[in-house]
Amino acid sequence: MAIGFIASTESHTGTSGSSNQASFSFSVAGGATIQGALVFVMNLDSATNNTTSVTYGGVNMTLSTNGVAADTAGEVGRCSAWYLDAPPTGTQTVVVNRNNNAQVMYAVGIAISATAGKLTEIYEPGVVLLQADGTIAPQYVTGGTPAAASMCFAGGMFGHQTLPSAGASSTLLQSMDIGAQGAVVVRETTAGTGSRAVGMSSGTSDDRAVVHLAIRENGNRPTNDPGTTRDVRISGQIASSLATDVRIIGQSLTSVARISLASTGTPSSRTQHSIKVRARIQSGTGKL
Repeated sequence: MAIGFIASTESHTGTSGSSNQASFSFSVAGGATIQGALVFVMNLDSATNNTTSVTYGGVNMTLSTNGVAADTAGEVGRCSAWYLDAPPTGTQTVVVNRNNNAQVMYAVGIAISATAGKLTEIYEPGVVLLQADGTIAPQYVTGGTPAAASMCFAGGMFGHQTLPSAGASSTLLQSMDIGAQGAVVVRETTAGTGSRAVGMSSGTSDDRAVVHLAIRENGNRPTNDPGTTRDVRISGQIASSLATDVRIIGQSLTSVARISLASTGTPSSRTQHSIKVRARIQSGTGKL
């Protein structure tokens, strides 16, 4: 299976987004073949970063290094891209944690398929931004070389009275129009290789903050990546409960693993023990 699009969902419908909330959430139907998750987060009336974190299925997503666009004058706004390799399968909840203020926010979550056992990522050198006033046209984006298959997406905030439409070779996913400003997310209609155009189209010159990017496969997934199991020995203070939170020190895991301890006896409270357990990595990029 080559890299491709599964489904997308918007955080809000109608003409109003999130405001005066500490967070907002929505669900994305990722299915069984999901290998990557992309979330575009838009500020529709502020160029300030109001997003403190984004999670997909309870796992922290990573803010794209180059995938942040902002319009700082006129009808100001912002768009940022967040990504997670190897997200949990099935329908999952996206949570956008934000500053609790009156500024309006909106998000679109996208589930991406790929070849089983392949790493997926945003190709950061290929990210293209449109910022400040100007017309809107699809931008040429690449997944890098060698010319492995990739799929391109674009998300943005616009200060247009009429929102831009999907450009040539692009398919509209979601949009929101709150009046003087709005947001649009599109994907390329067919995944490809090399440099090709993706994005929106409008001949009107107005405020814009648009991120164009490619999601690509990048090598084989190591056997210690999420979803694999390893036997590990953990030494430390183990409480009397047969289920305890264990943080594996020195590894780049993004969450605390919950491990049920099988024991032939009941250890005394806070007793030093060395135990061998089988742990399944649910998230993160570290290793056991």
